[in-house]
Amino acid sequence: NEFKGTKGDLFIIYEPKQCNAQRVILVGVGKMADIELEALRAISGQIVKKAQSLDLTDVAILVPT
Repeated sequence: NEFKGTKGDLFIIYEPKQCNAQRVILVGVGKMADIELEALRAISGQIVKKAQSLDLTDVAILVPT
């Protein structure tokens, strides 16, 4: 499974060696030039719901600039 970053694309990396985390969840948002604030809000909500379904207690959301 290859992560392309297209809108709605989701990829979970379990126990990545590159950082101190149990998992990293990549969520595709599409092209940065096409993203609006409302879309980021909606995607953030999806991330929180996914974290809840996985019983995660800590979540960090990083947005590339």
